[in-house]
Amino acid sequence: MKARPSATLKGRHRRLCRTDMKSPIDALTVVSSYAQDDDAKVVRLARPSCSCTSGVWICQPCGNTLRPNDTTYMRGWAWRTRYSTFGGFGAGLGEGNEGVECGRGSNCQAFHEVYQEIECDADDLAVIEQDLAKADIEGHQWAGSSYLTQEIVGIGGAVKKKIKKRVTVGAAVKEYEDEREGTAQFLSREQAGDNRSWCSWCDRVVPGKKDVGTPGGSSESVTSSDSARSV
Repeated sequence: MKARPSATLKGRHRRLCRTDMKSPIDALTVVSSYAQDDDAKVVRLARPSCSCTSGVWICQPCGNTLRPNDTTYMRGWAWRTRYSTFGGFGAGLGEGNEGVECGRGSNCQAFHEVYQEIECDADDLAVIEQDLAKADIEGHQWAGSSYLTQEIVGIGGAVKKKIKKRVTVGAAVKEYEDEREGTAQFLSREQAGDNRSWCSWCDRVVPGKKDVGTPGGSSESVTSSDSARSV
């Protein structure tokens, strides 16, 4: 499909966690690939930074999901900011697991693992059944539900199984005070090019002022409106 309108370019920015913000940009432009040979060598490949501003061409299926994904991401910021006003532990952007995830997702350098509840697919259910069969052979009994596997009643009385799986997610990102108070637009620092960010369109890093060598600004020197602490 044709290139996206320039007005939608700002929506592609995703905020990075503190670790990815402060690490050398080379760490975000190199990916590892496994060579298909007997030695199974790991090949490190360099990828250039985001160039979507100079023109990007995307296939029809991916292009149709860009705008909804960007809108959902921004709505997530607005929802979490409003929710944090209720107070209490874990009710804020940087507290517990309630923070906005790093734009690099599972590739984040400060990633951690959490439990995620999903409905069983055929492969997961087959693994569970194999484990049950093995336990029965060994003389162990297992029935009902557990912490990791639960039965639920769906629409029409159908019984489904849900499982909890450990998945890798990115670290929580920083929230600025002016964003929390509503005096600044979400991700304005990334959209203006002051802070380093991640492009959700091409899955590459978007350099900040420090990365491109512009004096007077960097991803480490931009501060919030009422705080003297740097990012």
